[in-house]
Amino acid sequence: MKEVARFIADTCVNLTPNEDLLVVCDYLYSEMAKEFAESLSCTFVSIPPLNCNGEEPPPQVSHFFQEFDVILALTTLSLGPTDARKKACEKGVRFVSMAGVTEQSFHTIMKTDYGILEERASRIKDMFEAAECIEVLTGECTVTMSVKGRHPLPLTGIYTEKGAFGTLPEGEVLISPVEESVTGSFTVDVGMVGLGFFKQPLTFHVEKGKVVSIEGEKETLEDILNTHKGSRQIAECAVGINPAATYNTVFEAKKIEGTCHISLGDNHTIGGVHRSGVHMDGIISSPTVTVDGKTIVDCGELVMT
Repeated sequence: MKEVARFIADTCVNLTPNEDLLVVCDYLYSEMAKEFAESLSCTFVSIPPLNCNGEEPPPQVSHFFQEFDVILALTTLSLGPTDARKKACEKGVRFVSMAGVTEQSFHTIMKTDYGILEERASRIKDMFEAAECIEVLTGECTVTMSVKGRHPLPLTGIYTEKGAFGTLPEGEVLISPVEESVTGSFTVDVGMVGLGFFKQPLTFHVEKGKVVSIEGEKETLEDILNTHKGSRQIAECAVGINPAATYNTVFEAKKIEGTCHISLGDNHTIGGVHRSGVHMDGIISSPTVTVDGKTIVDCGELVMT
């Protein structure tokens, strides 16, 4: 534990001796967080487990975030899509979400080639930045979306600039589409954040940016979506770029090289304008992704040229 904690502090966030680090966890990660905090001689705070991905932490904790230089969040679900995280980053805090992290995740963090992630993310970022349209093919389904005027977020595992945000294990480039532009269908076969891995795929049908119907064993998902206003909005499209990532957790699976994930719910913290109380990534194992007609992922293979 000490080795990986030190690696993250030194390599991923470049923590300096005069900076204050906070480890935040929920009750399920208290022991791991305590070990991290002891290894790095820093403060840690525990919060109740989140009910869904993107749920806000208690208000007093949100304000507490802004008093630190760097935050490592070891939680069951992610604090990334929250105002608490966004406001902390706006104050200059470097914030790293390690949601769902396991001992195997630590191996991935340590063996990832961050130089490869930087190079791949830079190229895809430039393509997304200049793009007007992204198309994702999953089996017989196709979904299209405008990204004109939207700005991508490359997540490379290196967060040394003030206000930087990302996750670990890392390796993706994401963008929030123009909300009402998304149309078509897509099939999620790996799983979803908040639901876990799937035994059977779900197919989503989208009109004017919102999911209008779902095919498959959808009861649990429907319960979540019915609980949160605005949760049927298509919020994000992202491409995984990490050759070291595995199907260890759903949070790590969406980083696997050649995967794609399409998210539902909130996107106002990642470049969109839509607010919801939940953010759920649906992971696709073998998509074909085209950017203005140019293929960058071909049936799950990253083929940037």
